[in-house]
Amino acid sequence: MKKKEKDLARELMLKRLLDDKKKELLRRLYQDAVFEKLGRNYKTEFERGMDTADWSVVDGIQSLGLKLVDIRQDELIKMNEAQRKLEEGSYGICEECGEEIGEQRLRAMVYAIHCLQCATENEQRRKQGI
Repeated sequence: MKKKEKDLARELMLKRLLDDKKKELLRRLYQDAVFEKLGRNYKTEFERGMDTADWSVVDGIQSLGLKLVDIRQDELIKMNEAQRKLEEGSYGICEECGEEIGEQRLRAMVYAIHCLQCATENEQRRKQGI
């Protein structure tokens, strides 16, 4: 396969991967929002006869739902940035060394901005406080 064809095939694969991961994230975001709403609904429905332990469980459900929604929203922001990069032709390219980010890494973390080697080196420097 010629380099141009190979590049086009990689771009199409990355686009499909990113689209699929984003759809999955949106589905999970909706589920997390439903989970948070469940806590609010329980609180409303059982307000009258709840003791401290009941309130604690309901508050925990609602709090966990809100935290999950926040995490998913952060991921969605990163995915939107990855889509922007895909459109401009820089998606899947390490921001540090300029090499292609491996397909396995992108499948695991669709919004990765560093190749595995650079990410590992950055993590080691972070742990050493450099």
